[in-house]
Amino acid sequence: MSNGPYVLVLDCDMYCNDPTSARQAMCFHLDPEISRSLAFVQYPQMFYNVSKNDINDNQSRSTYKMKWQVMDGLRGPLFTGTGYSLKRKALYGTPNQEGAFLHEPKKTFGLSSKFIASLKDINDQDINGKEFTQDVIVEEAMILAGCTFEKGTKWGKEIGYAYDSLLESTFTGYLLHCKGWRSVYLYRKRPCFLGCTTVDMKDAMIQIMKWCSGLFQVAFSRFSPLTYGVSRTSILQSMFHGSITFAPLH
Repeated sequence: MSNGPYVLVLDCDMYCNDPTSARQAMCFHLDPEISRSLAFVQYPQMFYNVSKNDINDNQSRSTYKMKWQVMDGLRGPLFTGTGYSLKRKALYGTPNQEGAFLHEPKKTFGLSSKFIASLKDINDQDINGKEFTQDVIVEEAMILAGCTFEKGTKWGKEIGYAYDSLLESTFTGYLLHCKGWRSVYLYRKRPCFLGCTTVDMKDAMIQIMKWCSGLFQVAFSRFSPLTYGVSRTSILQSMFHGSITFAPLH
């Protein structure tokens, strides 16, 4: 939940390794040639605690040095869970739905009037200068923190991150591509962000099992790239999405 037009998504163990990283991402977001349809800029996921040989391939070199670079030529890579700069508006509709996500906002987004006002703000619409007192802000916070905030709304279905997969970030990135959004892969010689990865085979296998389960949930659902994706993206793009979601079978 944010009121910023752009959001930087990082795992809690990641830190900025290059102070110019935000400016590098905004060079893409503000590029008039692609900005209208650009949903996010993805950085490679790099780690500071990998061993010299990295026998477990915690760096996922095949993904970040090959697959994502190939996908950069096919309207961009998917979300990789962390290390990306996201245009918040992309979570609410398609590139051609200018302001359409504000139709019946309370039924779509819930009862937070402050959050809805922030949506109008990023859509360059007048929010009537509405001021929020301290009591109203406390009331808003209680609404947002409530367990029933999303009930009866479109969160997790048509807006926000998709809920139908354990690997919600990759699934959401795939759905954004299906809606017509594109992404960009920003691979620099100096890593923009560094994080902490697993250090033994046991933890690595637990993480891989979670990833595989999440990918299978997409691959064998109604959102499969072989059916849903192929009708909404190019053949090459849907084939690549399929190679990712069916990767556990390799």
